[in-house]
Amino acid sequence: MYRILAIDGGGIRGIIPAWWLARLEEQLGEPLHKYFDFVAGTSTGSIVAAGIAAGIPAETLVRFYREQGKNIFPPRGFRNDRKIWDLSFFIPKYEESPLRDVLKQNFLNLGTDLLYGELKLNCAVVAYDALNRRPRILRSWDPNDAALPIWEVCKASCSAPTYFPAHVIETAGVPCPLIDGGVVANNPASLALAEAIRKQRNTNLADFESTNHELILISLGTGNLTRRITVDEAQQWGKAQWALPILDVVFDGTSAADDMLCEAMLTEDQYIRLQVDLRAASDDLDDASDENIDELLADALRFYDEGEGRRKFDQIINLLSQ
Repeated sequence: MYRILAIDGGGIRGIIPAWWLARLEEQLGEPLHKYFDFVAGTSTGSIVAAGIAAGIPAETLVRFYREQGKNIFPPRGFRNDRKIWDLSFFIPKYEESPLRDVLKQNFLNLGTDLLYGELKLNCAVVAYDALNRRPRILRSWDPNDAALPIWEVCKASCSAPTYFPAHVIETAGVPCPLIDGGVVANNPASLALAEAIRKQRNTNLADFESTNHELILISLGTGNLTRRITVDEAQQWGKAQWALPILDVVFDGTSAADDMLCEAMLTEDQYIRLQVDLRAASDDLDDASDENIDELLADALRFYDEGEGRRKFDQIINLLSQ
């Protein structure tokens, strides 16, 4: 059996999949890295994926979002002593130093020198190379990527345009600005499957399945965006009004498309997607207020306790326990 875990991007909403993983870990009784062969993440999902691959308890990841969210996304959008709205058309919304420092400071207490190649699981993280205009998949088994500090891999994938400056990583001696992988694959499920096939040097899905006998792909979302863009807004907005909403549209659209692709390729016993509609919580990726975090956790709990969500959790537990 070959078991893949894929985790979406979504900023502070990463607390939702982190909470779900904590419940899975609680029921299974052992660290989750023992139950998967491959993990992939995009943006905030890269933090959760790398944390699981490093053997960090999922409950620690939940605390990470609750305790560090406001450091990464300061209230009211301040940059030092200047109000962001005075400069909002000319600079990113947030400085990069809080995100860098939060990730760099012992990456969840595992040490600042923890390297990507030292993870307990094979891991793929999605970013986008803005210089060469192509996706950049950071692979823990690739010698060039394996030598990177794990905090740097996650920071590159989390550097959402308009929110944070690009993160520069040197490639073959050339500095390359990397931005949030959500512009490529906010839901990295099908990419994770492709990378797993590539890593085992299989030529296609059928070949991979015949080699591994059974395949399980578990995909965790960060909440469906529910805020509507009206007819008038969609027809009348210009560059200024679309600046932030268009990023949400891109992220949301790629997630839904990837889900459709996985459903078409795999059976219900092979592909399980956990995703919840955000009822009371804000779908802003940077709303790290205590009130919104409580609402995000309430939505995560509701999905976990109710109908389809309960059935899917039971299905995952049964599959991983085999």
